Amino acid sequence: MTAAKESAQRFGKFAEGLSCWRLRLTGYRILRRGFQAAGGEIDIIARRGNILAFIEVKARKSLDDATRALGPQQRHRIERTALAYLAQNKELSTCDARFDLIVLAPRSWPRHLTGAWIQGA
Repeated sequence: MTAAKESAQRFGKFAEGLSCWRLRLTGYRILRRGFQAAGGEIDIIARRGNILAFIEVKARKSLDDATRALGPQQRHRIERTALAYLAQNKELSTCDARFDLIVLAPRSWPRHLTGAWIQGA
């Protein structure tokens, strides 16, 4: 693995950890990190009240780059993975599921974009 790739992975893990803290400070309970199923991965699954948020974290050099980094194929994989999570956790099926995005750039606090996309759109 190249030094640049290792650095990017470290920054990504740091961004996920910082994102979890931001979520906790705003009343979310972290249910799962790095959930993998159905050929995809969800960075963070969190709950606040009746909202079940499937959250993708994107860390880039700028917030604009991070916001643009989530493409339609990745959204579809996250949606499939969310369905697999719900199938394994039927007690959460009554929650209102939502797909969120947290973007982060160096020297910035994570920005939480709630309802970043609608399933199937």
